[in-house]
Amino acid sequence: MANEKILIIEDEEYLAESIRDLLEPSGYEIHIAPDREEGREKLNRIKPDLLLLDLALPPSYAVRDGVEFFKECLVAGEGNKIIVMTGQGKVDDAIECIRFGAEDFLLKPVNPDVLAIVVERALYKHLLERKVSELEADGSESFGPEGLVGSSRAMKKVFKGILYAASIDENVLITGETGAGKGVVARAIHQRSDRRDEPFVHVNCAALSRTIIESELFGHEKGAFTGAKDFKLGKFEYAGAGTVFLDEVAEIPVDLQIKLLHAVEEKTVHRVGGNTEIELESRVIAAANRDLSDAVTEGSFRKDLFYRLNILPIRIPPLRERKEDIPILVSYFLEKYCRKHGKPAVTLLPSALARLEEHDWPGNVRELENVLARAVISTKARTLSSDDFTTSLLALARDGARTHRMVGVEDEDLVDAVEEQLASEYRSALLKAKGNKSHAAKLLGLPESTFRYRLKKYRRFLRGV
Repeated sequence: MANEKILIIEDEEYLAESIRDLLEPSGYEIHIAPDREEGREKLNRIKPDLLLLDLALPPSYAVRDGVEFFKECLVAGEGNKIIVMTGQGKVDDAIECIRFGAEDFLLKPVNPDVLAIVVERALYKHLLERKVSELEADGSESFGPEGLVGSSRAMKKVFKGILYAASIDENVLITGETGAGKGVVARAIHQRSDRRDEPFVHVNCAALSRTIIESELFGHEKGAFTGAKDFKLGKFEYAGAGTVFLDEVAEIPVDLQIKLLHAVEEKTVHRVGGNTEIELESRVIAAANRDLSDAVTEGSFRKDLFYRLNILPIRIPPLRERKEDIPILVSYFLEKYCRKHGKPAVTLLPSALARLEEHDWPGNVRELENVLARAVISTKARTLSSDDFTTSLLALARDGARTHRMVGVEDEDLVDAVEEQLASEYRSALLKAKGNKSHAAKLLGLPESTFRYRLKKYRRFLRGV
């Protein structure tokens, strides 16, 4: 918030200076005007981010005149925030100002602690709105270094949620189907927060067995249990002042959720086998592929932990709910994998794009990425047609997206994973066709020349066929 500009329009010099003394240590640039005339001049010249406005100003000192001046400032302020103050206001005045767009209404004498909180909150909101406006104004379609892509209304809502969560240091709960991009959203929040220079620690709760998850999260002392030959630092401690991302948090056993609640709520933890209370500094971002309120109802997730994690909720829509983003995603992934594998640019014929837009994408963005990665790897052509995206290949990509999640295939290993799965499909087709390559190609909906080329390309996976 440093260097945000605040204009105080207040005729009581002592009060204006007191507010300056309260706010300047936070790094704000403070300006003061004693009346409407000077306030109007400084508002137009300084363009403040926040205006603290006394409604009873000279020469009339009438609150009604102050309300009209507030409306004038609102129009001239170009999106800045206004907090109105008065010692003689009525409820109707407050309601009118709030309805027209005042951020808050404070009665004098103003409580310094309350004022500091209200100012900080108003400037956070102003910063968020400004960033969102910049995002929309420049027509940006990708969001963040990891390429969270989309221009649909649903994704713009996600973008706003990321900006808001990045600006407020509270727990976040991200929900969305498998493959929707929960990890990308979590990392985007971290990279835009004040914790960006600290570690981002990703914990896949679904991949940890019941016997090791407590040790992984909270650490253990030497000799705490059989096999604990050395001291181990838990993920919360390792994160330091960074972010702990608890992916698939619903998979944490119920009996361990109370310890997680304590870590989240009290910011302290005990290592397994230890007695020392360790203070934590990290922020928690959790993710789930289903509605945790249902898990609470079922009794598989603690209600109190759900409320502590769900302070800033973000829902990522499935790809089938934002199909208008598919052309942008296609362009992004084709360029990504062509660049990665040193291939010339590949484009899609309208019929190919139409086929991708018709698909329901149960594996979401991860499934689409697998389809396009496979297409880039497999083709020698510069243009892809609908024949490159047969129903069987789309189904295989969905299975590949599932495998990618289960075994943690990294981007560097994706080529082998893709080729091995394609080879498996071709092997099955050849078996059904009793070795007849022409017939096998027809079963797959591929030209025979393409099928023969790919058999040679994937021969290391097709020994014995």
